[in-house]
Amino acid sequence: MKKVSVIIPVFNVAPFLPTCLNSCLNSTLQEIEFICVNDGSTDNSLDILQQYAQKDPRFTILSQENMGQGVARNKAIQMAQGEYIAFVDPDDYIEPTLFEKTYNFALQNQADVVQFDYTEYRENTHKYKKINLAKKLKKEYHFNLNKKGKYTKQDIPYGLFYNLYNQVWNRLYRKDLILKNNIHFSNTRNGEDQLFTIGVLIFANEIHYLNDYLYTYRVRQGSSCHSYVDADIDYAFKNIAQIEGYLRSHNIYETYLPQMSEYRVQSLYWVRSKLRPEMIEKFETEIKKILSKEEFDSYTKLCFPRKGILKFFARLRGN
Repeated sequence: MKKVSVIIPVFNVAPFLPTCLNSCLNSTLQEIEFICVNDGSTDNSLDILQQYAQKDPRFTILSQENMGQGVARNKAIQMAQGEYIAFVDPDDYIEPTLFEKTYNFALQNQADVVQFDYTEYRENTHKYKKINLAKKLKKEYHFNLNKKGKYTKQDIPYGLFYNLYNQVWNRLYRKDLILKNNIHFSNTRNGEDQLFTIGVLIFANEIHYLNDYLYTYRVRQGSSCHSYVDADIDYAFKNIAQIEGYLRSHNIYETYLPQMSEYRVQSLYWVRSKLRPEMIEKFETEIKKILSKEEFDSYTKLCFPRKGILKFFARLRGN
């Protein structure tokens, strides 16, 4: 059995892909596989993938029509042979020791999940920023992660579903945890990783923390999480519906009702911040259909904290 299966969804990222694949090629962990899912690329991304697969048998290529990262990752999970699973986005890159360190750390702690720190690289400014989980938890939750070395869902009094860096590439996951609890990605094209991360946070008994910067996340214009079009309004509501459906399928919807309420408000607020001005009216009309009065009030306070603007939205609701 492979120790780690690394899943890389690929769609039209030819300028960045060699940097990503080279960083994986240099991985110090040998018992590893890289499952690269070509998601219907129309540039030469597939050619690049094939070049790497020819020179290193650890690379496997799976091709599909363009259906989004969520579908691509779900397919790769089913064919993964590793004891643990990790994710790398094709425009990012990793430290050579990432998988060796996290795998050994997981074994030492008998961990279902290992979370590590990362570096954010902003392409427009060429600046790097260290993103440290321990600092965040100390500031927002007064929780000493460096001392504890791990956290659980009970340690997070609010924001469990949206405030713990809900990317998927900053953790290593035991495959059995994923399969046993049917943890999977939404089939949408934006925010598809939120369903997966929420499932992990709910069903992992503990998440162990490795205080090391092992991943570089590239922030660039034009990537799926930084650009929105009209269809993304539908994706936002589909993500909420699929998360609610997942909780109900496990008979835990009522248990996590407060967290789900927080998630609805925060996720819709985040989507609104990415919309063009002409899209907002349609969006505001739709959110009134799924938010309670209390949730809508919380949403408007996030968007417009001034009282005069809140009165405007009260009139919009017909109150």
